[in-house]
Amino acid sequence: MWYGPHWLKTLLTNKKTGDLPDLRQHPRLVDAFSRSRGGPRNTSQRFRARQDAAPRRSPGSKNMEIAELVYQYGYSEHFSEYQYDEERQAQKARKALSVLEDFCGGPGSLEALTLLDLGCSAGLMTRLYSRQFQRTVGVDIDAPAVRHAAANFSTDKLQFLVRDAMDTGLPAESFDVVTCTHIYEHVPDFKKLMAEIGRVLKKGGICYFAAQNRLSLIEPHYGLPLLSVVPKPIAHIYFRLFGKGDHYYETMLTLGKLRELAAGFECHDYTLKIMSEPVKYHATELLTPGSLKQGLALAVARLAYFLCPTYVWILRK
Repeated sequence: MWYGPHWLKTLLTNKKTGDLPDLRQHPRLVDAFSRSRGGPRNTSQRFRARQDAAPRRSPGSKNMEIAELVYQYGYSEHFSEYQYDEERQAQKARKALSVLEDFCGGPGSLEALTLLDLGCSAGLMTRLYSRQFQRTVGVDIDAPAVRHAAANFSTDKLQFLVRDAMDTGLPAESFDVVTCTHIYEHVPDFKKLMAEIGRVLKKGGICYFAAQNRLSLIEPHYGLPLLSVVPKPIAHIYFRLFGKGDHYYETMLTLGKLRELAAGFECHDYTLKIMSEPVKYHATELLTPGSLKQGLALAVARLAYFLCPTYVWILRK
């Protein structure tokens, strides 16, 4: 089915056969077509055409968005200050490990388990994970970041691979644990991501799933108020006006949509537990125990859980 403007369809149609070319084989045409629909160009975020990515419908959209034919490459380069910040990454890793250990039975409960870290980037979190697991594999589509991780952190029990999180190519039912920490909004098809998590997990295996809420006052990647809340066409304009690039790539979901996304798993919610016990779960960078901020945050979360900026769930297969 053709989703583009009629003039472009007429221009591209083969006059002899009446056939349309496969745009995925013509990156320049994809770029031109995207611009005609307000989609991505060659932005500072290096969004490039991905040959084998299946298109995705954006939430609430009736038409296929050509922008969804691209993958978000070069993430670690664009956000290098964050991705290579050892203390910040260590804080996130300690939080994930504390939740996993709590769910699995306490200290030492992860030592006999295998872990797949989806979206490992430069490997700083994956390296810390590997110290608690029997075997760890980190995968990411970002080749330069994975090369950095492999060169600096690989061991006999820790491996890094350049792979697509939606289709890792790893054996089915081969991992006890998967970590998916703020990854879903960065892939072209988050349903495929969740299906892949279910595929590689062993029966009874678990996924540490940390997810950003679309209904966030401040968009976490670019620091712009309500960027993720407004409709995508407006977000693109807003994004350009503040010089962040040509196209706002990330697609985040509301609580209801996130629950639909995780419906194939048994969900154990740690969000309020982390807010209540920030020391135990290594979340003191966000909430100081006994502070007014913690009290207000908990009150709002309990009254309007759908407005929590981030959710942390353990998903059991």
